[in-house]
Order: sequence, then C-alpha cells, then structure tokens
Amino acid sequence: MSQPTRWLWGVIPLALLWGAGNLLLDDAIQRDVANRAERAVEASAGATPGARPVTAQVEGRDVTIGGEVMSSDGAAKAMAQLRGEFGVRRALGGLSQVVAQKPYSWFVSRLPNVVTIGGFVPDLSVADANVAAAGAALPGLRIDDRQTVAFGAPQRFAAMSAAMIAALPRLATGRIALDDGRFCIEGKAASPEAFLALEAIGTKPPVAGFSAVSCGLEPPTISPYRWSAAHTTLDTVEIQGFVPDEATRRQILAAFQTAFPSPVAIRDGMLPGVGAPSAFLAKVRRAASELARLRTGKAEIDGDAYKLSGLGPSDYAACQALLLQIAQLDGPDSVAQATIECPPAPPEPVMPPLPEIPGPVLHDVIPAPAPDPGTRRQSSPSGAPPAASAAAPQAPTPPAKPVPVAPWTARLSGERLTLSGTVPDTGAKASLLAQAGRLFGGAIVEDRMELAAGGSSAGDFAASAGYALEALSKLKAGSVQIRDNALSIAGEAADAAGWQGLQALLAGARPAGLVLPSAMATVTVRPYGLSLSADRGGAVFSGYLPDEATRAALHALVAETPLADKLEDTTVILPGAPDGFAQAARISTP
Repeated sequence: MSQPTRWLWGVIPLALLWGAGNLLLDDAIQRDVANRAERAVEASAGATPGARPVTAQVEGRDVTIGGEVMSSDGAAKAMAQLRGEFGVRRALGGLSQVVAQKPYSWFVSRLPNVVTIGGFVPDLSVADANVAAAGAALPGLRIDDRQTVAFGAPQRFAAMSAAMIAALPRLATGRIALDDGRFCIEGKAASPEAFLALEAIGTKPPVAGFSAVSCGLEPPTISPYRWSAAHTTLDTVEIQGFVPDEATRRQILAAFQTAFPSPVAIRDGMLPGVGAPSAFLAKVRRAASELARLRTGKAEIDGDAYKLSGLGPSDYAACQALLLQIAQLDGPDSVAQATIECPPAPPEPVMPPLPEIPGPVLHDVIPAPAPDPGTRRQSSPSGAPPAASAAAPQAPTPPAKPVPVAPWTARLSGERLTLSGTVPDTGAKASLLAQAGRLFGGAIVEDRMELAAGGSSAGDFAASAGYALEALSKLKAGSVQIRDNALSIAGEAADAAGWQGLQALLAGARPAGLVLPSAMATVTVRPYGLSLSADRGGAVFSGYLPDEATRAALHALVAETPLADKLEDTTVILPGAPDGFAQAARISTP
C-alpha cells in the first residue's frame, strides 16, 4: 500500500546530499578527468619539448583536447586512447602535428652594463638555467631575458647555450649567436689572452655537432702600442709585444727569418691587439735589418717612437756607417733614438821622427874665401888664426804633422738636438752649446760631447763645428759630422727655402781648412710635392720639379691644349725627387 507521506521525508535528505556532492566534488572530478586525459595523450603520442602543450577542458563527461604532438599518427592514437578512458563520454577537439622552428636562433649579447639573452629555447627550464648562468658569469650586470619556447632545438642545445654564456666574460662588448648547428662570436675581446681563447673556441667547439662561422671578432685596442725584438744570444731572437692581425704576424716573422737565417731561432711572443701606429710594418722591417747588423741588441717601438740599442759591429767603419744610415732614415716625424756602442776609433798613423841631419861639410869642396884685408890687420899679434866667421848651417826642423779634427756629430730629430763626439777643450764645448741654444731655441739640446785626451785639432775646430751647426739649422731633420776636417751633411729640408738657404751657406765663406761635401744627394726636400690644376681660366703649376727636362715635357703637354697661352708656372727645380716622380707628373698633367 502506497504511503507517499512517509517516504517523502527520506527523499528530501537524499536530494540535499546529492546537491551537496555535486557542488563540492564537481571541480575535483573535472580536474581528475582532465589530468587523466593529458596523461593518456602523452602516453600515446610522447612528449614534444618546445611544442604547444596539450590541454584538456572538461564539461560534465565531455573532454575537449588541444595542443601539438610529434606526428599525426601519434595524434590519432592519443585521441583513440582518450575516448576509451573511464569517465569520458565524448572526446572533442583534436591534436595537430608540431612544426619545427627554422632557423632555430638564439643569442646572448653584452654591453657595458647589461646582458641580453634572446631567441628560442626548447622549454622554460633551459631559459631559467641560461638566466642563472649569465648572472653568475657577470655578476652586477642587469640581465634582460627575451627567450621564447619553440620546438626544433638542435641536439645538445642546452649544453651549447651554457658554454656560450661561459665565454661571454671574454668579450668587452659583443654578441654570441647560435643558428641551428652553427655559431659565431663577434665584438671586441676584453684582452689579448681572451681573444686567443675565443679563437680557440671557434677552432674547437666545446660541444660536438656545432661548427663556427666567422663574423667579426676583434682583438682589444692597445694604447700605448708596444713591440720589441731582442737579439741577446747568438742563436735566438725573441719578439714580444702586439701585432694587429695574423697577416702582419706572418710578414714580421718572414722579415726576421730573412735577416737572421738558420740556425738563429725566432721566438714569437707577440699577442693580438689593434691600434698599431702608422708605418708599423715598415718600422718592424727596419728593426729586423738594423738589429741583424748588431752583435747583440734590442729594437723597440713604443707608440710612434722607434728605439735601437746594443753592441754595434766590431768594425769601427761599419758601426759609423750604421749610425749614419739611421740618421738618414729618420724623417721629420720620427723620434728614433739609437744607443749603439761602437768600438773605439783606430789610432791615426804616426810618422816616426826623422833622424837629425848634420850640417853640410863644404870646406873640402869649395875653397875658403880670401880674408878681408881689414880682417887681416885686426888679427892677433900672436899670429893665431882668426875664428870662424859663422857657425856651420843646421838642417831645418820638419814641421809638426797637424792632428785632424776629431769626429764630431750633431743630430736633429724632432724637438731634440744631440751633440756627440770629442772637442779639443772646454771653451770650444761651451761655445758650441751656446750657439746651439741660439740656432735651435725650441729644441732640447742633449750634450754627449767629450774632451779630447790630448793634442790640438787642426784648424779652428770651434769655427768649423759652428759652421756645421748653422748648416744643420737649415734642415728640419738630419745630421752633420766633421771627421778629418771634412764636413758631411744628411737630412731633409722642410721646403725650397730651407734647401736654397743651405746651398747659399755652402757657397759662401767657410772656416779655413774645412772641406765641404762635393755633392748634396743626401739632403732632400720632404714633402716633395707638385700641384697641377687647370680650368677655363688657365693652368697653374706649383711645387717642385727634378730638372728642366721634366718642366719642358710638362710645358709640351700643355702646349697641345687650348690652355697653351694660359699657363702659370711657379715650380722650383730641386733635386731629390722620389723614384718615378717625373713620370707621375707627366701622367697627372691636365
């Protein structure tokens, strides 16, 4: 018999329990279904680092799935597995096959106060590890993380990115980039040793499977730029300092191997560094040539300064020739300094004294003259013979051989005037220093003169040396030397006025006994220039020409043009033109 009123009171509590269960357990049930659905997909399709992650949304017992898996077969298997899961009524949505990122690029860069990491990584754990490694490698710098998760990372990507971050402190500024299986390092190295270490990474990558490409790694800038070569033992030359690039290194080693043939060993200790001074390679080649002529020595380049020191050739003449060559090579912008120890000058040949020659005996050849009557009257009463009217004549004493003027040199280089050699006395030395101060007021006068051990110099040494100083004052760089009363001059004049002033001085009066050079080939004008210009108003020639033949050739070229009657020529004929100057002038004539 039905009694609704009795069981109604039991339905109400049951309904309350059912409603409370739905409210409290619905979210937990849906999360459980979603987790089981994602695990089922991963078990069937496999994990795909860098792909869009698989997600499941549950509504009741309906599951909507989405994301990327490795292959389309894996996606189909995962959907079939999902539909058979307990608690899943329908599986909606779908899985797509992942597409690899190409190119797979990543980089880390460094500026003075910030490190930036960007590009693609396979997952967030690798990105976090890279940020932590950069902070440890360069503490105190701000880390800017711009990494993005993407599929397609090459094998051992995480290890390679970590190795690149470890190399970042060796860059002062720059960037290290990965692009699929290639990498490159660009920027300026922090030190020469860091540059070599970064080059070694390119030669032998730290992780197998990656290869380096060149993209502009530079050595550090060095200032002051120093280089040296020392020949301290007979069988070894040690080269130290900096070299701008490998091509220059090879040329330097080739120059020294030519100057020092086997068995002399060339030890290369040069480090990479940019900032070499002008004409660096030319100075190094000069150093190799001059160092080879020394018994032992050292050549140094410090900025623009070239220095040479050591023990000169054992032959005095060869050593003096080396000093003269160095003086002639020093241009107006050079600050070369040479401290070369030469052997002492050989003694001047001394003629042995002539034996004393007795007076001639003439009484047995020429009859004695008749006595004067007056003399006869004055003879003594005793009848003694008169005394001889004159003593026998004596041979004249030979003149003393004059001592030649001692070797004396004045060298003008830059703002320094160096006086060296021997002078006869302190008065001559003081006179030369005073005259040097008057003629070279803006230069530093370095006194290396020594007093002669004995003897007097031929002629007026002070006048000859003063004349040489006046000749040197006409040049902007060069040297004068007095040796055996002969004056030699080498150097460069700044312009035609200086060269003509020197010629006028040499053509005028000179100290007695001083022999002037027969030719002036060792004195040139630098810069030796010629200006050729032409327009509708006419042609203008100015500057220097080596001879009248070149001038006539240039005039002949202009004569064939409409400017033949409109030529203004103010050129000056001066010797010492560089090789090929006349031909270049003809080619350049408008």
